[in-house]
Amino acid sequence: MPDYVTYYLRKPGEKPMGPLTVDIIEALVKAGELSADYEYSESEQTDEWRPLRELPVLAKASFAPDVLQNTPHVKPATHLGWSILLTILGFFPMGLIAIVKSLKVAEHYAAGRYAEARRASDAVRTICLWNVALTVIVLCGIFIMV
Repeated sequence: MPDYVTYYLRKPGEKPMGPLTVDIIEALVKAGELSADYEYSESEQTDEWRPLRELPVLAKASFAPDVLQNTPHVKPATHLGWSILLTILGFFPMGLIAIVKSLKVAEHYAAGRYAEARRASDAVRTICLWNVALTVIVLCGIFIMV
């Protein structure tokens, strides 16, 4: 039977996130979203926060608790160069959106929001790919019409 106990996680001094099930916590650890500086509690409104390493269910998890390290996360690519180039040579509005999103990557990373930084980087890449595709389609259409 699955374990439906939920926990709250936070970095010291920050707002807690949750409730999170054990499966979600395990997935976050495997994805590198959580590090050893996180704390856990069974209630959001408590003063008893313990290090994430001490979470009892991690002892039964399919990964070793030493996965939780204080090593810095790899900064995702901002794709700012592509965004600027596609703003100039491609579809202008999509390029501007890509530039704004690429600046958010660095902002999220600097604030320690690594998952948001990665999501913003992925969004910029997707916008740039759509920009290239749209630009090629429009140029082919113009070429065919001429």
